[in-house]
Amino acid sequence: MLEIIGTYWPQFSFLLTILIGGTSYLLKIYFDWDLRRREIIFNQIKETKIMELKNFYISFFRLEACLKDLYQALAEDNEESEQEARNEFSDLWIKFKLSFTYLKVFLDLNEIEPFEKLKAILENIHLKLDFYKIDQASKESDRELIKELRKIGREIFPKKIPEIFDVIENNLKKDFKITNMHTKCFCVKQKN
Repeated sequence: MLEIIGTYWPQFSFLLTILIGGTSYLLKIYFDWDLRRREIIFNQIKETKIMELKNFYISFFRLEACLKDLYQALAEDNEESEQEARNEFSDLWIKFKLSFTYLKVFLDLNEIEPFEKLKAILENIHLKLDFYKIDQASKESDRELIKELRKIGREIFPKKIPEIFDVIENNLKKDFKITNMHTKCFCVKQKN
């Protein structure tokens, strides 16, 4: 056996080199293909996440505008505007919940929390507005409910919801590895 290897060593080493080189080349092609495939899938997931985020934002802002209109109509005791807002609300609420459900598929657990808070706030606002309408119809007045409604107008819409959106925005910037260029200063000091 050793004589055969010794005699045919140049041919044997040539075949061994071709075999190892060919196998290495095929492995390289496979790993390049697999890496490219994973990159494409990752990019498609990110693109879909961005699209779902856009749909969520659109549905949220439409729903928020409708709730503000309903809030304003109840405050002004404008039955016609209230009815328009209530008619529009159910369709917007369904679209909001649907876009939220789709978006949750693409979010990590730590990213879902602020979206859940936002949904809970909107549900609470709607519930309070419905309770107020029931109180109006029964000619009753719940002082705590009125305080909560005032809080919605003074704190929830202008302060709490934007704070939650700041958290969402920061989470998304981390996820997409986006930095604020205006926070970094590329200033060069001038010599006097």
